[in-house]
Amino acid sequence: RDLEGDMEHTWIECLDAATPINWSLASSYGNDYVEYFEGSWAMRLNVSESNIPVPDTEAPKFVSLDGTTVYAGEDMNLTLKLTDKSGVVSPMIATYTVNGDEYTIQMTQGKGESEFTFTGTIPAQDEVIDGTINFTAVDTAEPANTTVLGPYDLVWEYLNPNEVWYGEGIEKSGGMALDSHSAFQAAVNFVLPEEFNWEAKKIITSGAHDLDVPWKIVNFDGTPSEEAIGSLEGTITTIPPVNFIEYQDCEVEINDRTKINGHIALLLDVPAIPEVEGESNAIAYDAVNGDGSHAWFRSLPNYPWQTLEEYIGSWYLRLLVSKENTGIVEEVIPGNAELYQNYPNPFNPSTTIKFFNNMSGDVKLSIFNVKGELVSTLVNGHMSANYHSVNFDASNLNSGVYYYTLKTPTKSITKKMIMVK
Repeated sequence: RDLEGDMEHTWIECLDAATPINWSLASSYGNDYVEYFEGSWAMRLNVSESNIPVPDTEAPKFVSLDGTTVYAGEDMNLTLKLTDKSGVVSPMIATYTVNGDEYTIQMTQGKGESEFTFTGTIPAQDEVIDGTINFTAVDTAEPANTTVLGPYDLVWEYLNPNEVWYGEGIEKSGGMALDSHSAFQAAVNFVLPEEFNWEAKKIITSGAHDLDVPWKIVNFDGTPSEEAIGSLEGTITTIPPVNFIEYQDCEVEINDRTKINGHIALLLDVPAIPEVEGESNAIAYDAVNGDGSHAWFRSLPNYPWQTLEEYIGSWYLRLLVSKENTGIVEEVIPGNAELYQNYPNPFNPSTTIKFFNNMSGDVKLSIFNVKGELVSTLVNGHMSANYHSVNFDASNLNSGVYYYTLKTPTKSITKKMIMVK
């Protein structure tokens, strides 16, 4: 009899066979035929499905898309998950639209079995803006099945309208005392981009005792100065930690319109406490994320300023500022050399690269292609500790991804940019 589909035999059973017989399976692919002796035989052929795969006729299916909302000034790192019977071609092309302009990125595939995971990065946008993205997914079947997934919304948003946290990510990790009971000063230096006028809005810290701690915002020139900028000074009250372990946030609102920018420091004059055995004078400390190179202390009276660089961590001091202009800039790590995202990005044919050098010395700014080959050197020489801006003209280069690397006396930083013609 005819068998439908791709089948394979498993066994043959003969019933009431008084005499041995010869048998074979006949098919359109062979020349063997069943040979019968005279008589009537009861024969059954049991069959089962073979392992020959059923053809894949369906396109890849969407599972999830993560990473579509980030802060202005940040790269958007996307993670797309799909399912498909045969597999999905990598890399995958994605098309996104921002401000009416269309760009493409490649999504590369990671490991996966039942699900296929693709990742890709859209360069940072320096303003609050929305966009959309579509993905063209092609499977590995023969013939291939193709689908366009999307559009999906993309959002670059503010941390807080017109506001930036300096010291974001600081984690309280207990107190740190410089002397058992004596007064001391603690400070953290910050860099506020000079192209804007800023206003201080709030201070947050945490201490070991119920104290009124004087604070002031001062200029920074290698070390914190002593004089407050304008009338930017006051008092913040710290409270003891819960169970001597859990340090509590203490904050103060600042209602002062004094304009600040450039290199500044937030300084605390921590008063002495009574000499009680087992008690120490301390403010909270960030032993997880803090950078001691921008944290300063000195015992009073009039000891020289020292950094906490030999420690793993920094003071728990946070400063919230706002700016007069609309928009937002990238958050910077206080007191360190910084390389900012080029603008515009993507660009054609020129873009501006800004950086901050926190220590005078030899500085080099270089451009590389995706193969790691040097294509241009924009800066190579001695530079002062200050903000700097350089224009990069890529008229003679092809469209694609490029990397720019800043090397300063204290840091080496690399960022990515995209040139689209």
